[in-house]
Amino acid sequence: TSHISVSRQIVRSLLLLTLLSFGLGLMQPSPLAAAGPLTPEALEAFFDAELTRQMADEGLVGATVAVVQGDALTFAKGYGYADLEAGTPVNVDRTLFYIGSDGKLFTWTAVMQLAEQGRLDLHADINTYLDFVAPATFPEPITLHHLMTHTAGFEEQLAALFVAEEADLLPLRDFLVRNRPARVYPPGEIYAYSNYGTALAGYIVARVSGERYADYITTQLLAPLGMTHSAAVQPLPPELMRDMSLGYQVRDGVPEALDFEWVAAAPCAAIRASGMQAPTSTGCSTTRRPASGGCVPTSAAWRPRPWPAAQARRRALSWPCASAWPSRRWPSRRAAAIFCASRRMTPTAASGCVDRRCW
Repeated sequence: TSHISVSRQIVRSLLLLTLLSFGLGLMQPSPLAAAGPLTPEALEAFFDAELTRQMADEGLVGATVAVVQGDALTFAKGYGYADLEAGTPVNVDRTLFYIGSDGKLFTWTAVMQLAEQGRLDLHADINTYLDFVAPATFPEPITLHHLMTHTAGFEEQLAALFVAEEADLLPLRDFLVRNRPARVYPPGEIYAYSNYGTALAGYIVARVSGERYADYITTQLLAPLGMTHSAAVQPLPPELMRDMSLGYQVRDGVPEALDFEWVAAAPCAAIRASGMQAPTSTGCSTTRRPASGGCVPTSAAWRPRPWPAAQARRRALSWPCASAWPSRRWPSRRAAAIFCASRRMTPTAASGCVDRRCW
């Protein structure tokens, strides 16, 4: 029971910070600003109006939105097209979207599972678990705690995050060795969002578990959560690829469909999920409870260490882009909107925290 409670609290708290609606913070006051519970009818009226406007303004072809309130999925709906040319509408139950850095939650949960089993120490030198050596730029070693809180001190290299073709993908170890970033801050002192750090944690999960990263996430997280219409593998199996939304970029006012998005550093952003299954990773939504009746376990021993005051506001695990995008949350109602859209980031377009396909 304690594992279930802790799992809900940790993962739901992270999602309230990370799975937020792109641009919804700029919306004008609406009936949703009133006190009281968020009803499905009010949410549908709100999103029907706002998403129609914002999709036109942003040039988005398709989108899906889900609102989680407490443990319950209160509202979910698809908008626009998964495939514009074929006229295939977005289906909130089946259409898969690339959820971007929100996939980091699965890596962190995997780390916590292994920590709970006594197989990982969050405060040990990561070289304990690696088969290559992290450079000793500073006297203090890097720990998993540093990786999870984005305070390892790595520079960020977005250019290596995506590749154009499947043939360009490297085994995870090779990627980590070839694209090793410089250590520019002492560990534990400065918040610096790091995709490389998350990929490093995913490799440690694979090393310690003895399974490929994607296999571990599939068997230990997606399957127990009942997320059978989601995947952590590249490429997707044919039965899921049929439901994958195309990614689009707007060129000269015209949406242009692009091919599958290949993630070189898989543990930082490799999950594809439908609008109905993305909220499942809150732990145990009452509408999407795992078939086993339980939740994925995470460690009850997780205790963040003190943070410098200047960094306290950014201490969330896996916060995507810190404050780059406005958000829509209703914290007094324990609710958050989860929004995925068919916008695409290409390897050549990767520049800062921009053009993310799911926020």
